[in-house]
Amino acid sequence: MKKNAYVFVDDFGHPKDKFIPIVPLIFDYDEWHVCVMDGVDSICLMANAPDLIVSFKMGNSGIVYDRPSWYETSAFTYQWMRWVREEGMGLLLIHSGLPGIPPDHPVMLEGARGYFAGHKQLGPMHVEPEPVDHPIVRGVQAFDTPVDEHFEIGGFHEDNTVLAFSTSDRSPRQPAAWCHEPGNGRVAVLCPGHATAGNETLRHPEMIKMMRNAVRWCGGEEE
Repeated sequence: MKKNAYVFVDDFGHPKDKFIPIVPLIFDYDEWHVCVMDGVDSICLMANAPDLIVSFKMGNSGIVYDRPSWYETSAFTYQWMRWVREEGMGLLLIHSGLPGIPPDHPVMLEGARGYFAGHKQLGPMHVEPEPVDHPIVRGVQAFDTPVDEHFEIGGFHEDNTVLAFSTSDRSPRQPAAWCHEPGNGRVAVLCPGHATAGNETLRHPEMIKMMRNAVRWCGGEEE
């Protein structure tokens, strides 16, 4: 039986047409049924948790569309914690899935366990996997991207498993990928991947490999 995944895309800085083409590159459709959505409220009515939620969607996207952002009103804000902890759902936040949510919000404190504290101007960035034996970075080599946002991370939890660091000439060395296992579930955060013209970072073979690995691990396919 195929596993079920919901993928959230589309916000003012990261339009969905930049991210939808990435989805078939990171999911094996023989193993996954994937639903791409531009909102999260509708899944709150579902009785059962999906196997995985992947978010490319900025938390405060509602400020542009003159409506509340999802984290302010949606039951999903708290339901996902039950789904992850009790039902073993996976949660994967990729780049724009991290910013736009207050650092003291439960999604940040208990989910991401590290928040987007800002970034300087766009520019080259180097991503260096840590020498850890973890499925998300297994086989992933260091790579450079010509244009990306070098995220500065605040509130980083000391118990996170750091998977990769990012460096640039604009900011100090920062965690670029990490994960942890709350309750029965799995959560991973991958910071690279700004919506530049050709999505150079997200289309880099090593980044695709890391995203595919993260889908498998967060979705419970890898021990």
